[in-house]
Amino acid sequence: MKLNTLLLTSAATLMATTVAFAADLPSKKAAASSGAVQICKVGGMTGFTLPGSDTCLQISGRVTVDFKNSDLNSDYFGYGTPFGADGGVGYRLNFDARTNSEMGVIRSYLSLTNNWAATGDSYETGARKAFVQIGGFTAGVKDSLADISGTQGNLYGSGTSQTSYGVDYQVAAGGLTLAIGAEMSMADQNWGSNPDLIARVSGSAGDVNYKIAGIVANDDNDESTYAVIGHIDMKLGGGLSAYAFAGYGDAPYYVADANTTSGEYNSVIGGGLTVAASSKLSLTLEGRVSSSDYSSWNDASETSIGLFANYALAKNLSIQPEVVVTSWDGSSYTGAMVRIQRDF
Repeated sequence: MKLNTLLLTSAATLMATTVAFAADLPSKKAAASSGAVQICKVGGMTGFTLPGSDTCLQISGRVTVDFKNSDLNSDYFGYGTPFGADGGVGYRLNFDARTNSEMGVIRSYLSLTNNWAATGDSYETGARKAFVQIGGFTAGVKDSLADISGTQGNLYGSGTSQTSYGVDYQVAAGGLTLAIGAEMSMADQNWGSNPDLIARVSGSAGDVNYKIAGIVANDDNDESTYAVIGHIDMKLGGGLSAYAFAGYGDAPYYVADANTTSGEYNSVIGGGLTVAASSKLSLTLEGRVSSSDYSSWNDASETSIGLFANYALAKNLSIQPEVVVTSWDGSSYTGAMVRIQRDF
């Protein structure tokens, strides 16, 4: 046999043996790709799905910085520390998770907040809202069914943020939304009493939206009280919109402002006009009158008129000045605030 033929035969044999041996060795597979985050849409909400999960998650929130003064007759605007009574910083972080199931959309919602308190250099942290929702049922810390814009707002034109702990059920019926629930107010907790019972009807007709709620509540003596409140808003065209609200009853927390919190009756009536002055600027003018027959105040009443503005400095960044003139108990006060707000 020639030498070159022998070498070729030996090389072929060695290669075949090596390949066969390598095939018998345990192989180390490449790590699977984790995949990209996927956009999802569940129950009308757009969010993202984490790899390995079927839950659609949306994260949102805001950061606010407030400079305010309860009475411009004082010497300073935003006096003291920026975290005291006349200033505040805070954030709101919202997690909205939704999953399709054989029972419909299952939703869990958590809103965390860290707002400096209005009295002193302290702050409040925790869950502003935390509820579970399936079908028409909602249970947990949530918006009150009596949370009708115009009755308990801190900022004129900004709506309300009244929350409660309880359960409610809502159902659409013939163009209306009917709701009923049992709640414990988070702002006026009286855990030894029975929960408040609330029923609400809401709907729309063209550019007009309306809500009306009836409340059977419990006071500090665990005695039944009641209230009826309503709200209506409408588009007028030309960048104008208007709203009005009213409430009456002896369940003060649901009706009157902070200065009129007791009595056999409490009432509030008011309204506002909003104009979109430009694509960046909107202005809201609101007036309200609330009253109570609380004996030590001799039928106390409070009248307020305020001007609220929202100017977009950039995308999701706004500045919100506000001036409010309030008359109560024979005295008048002019308060002002400037809020810087970043939404995300």
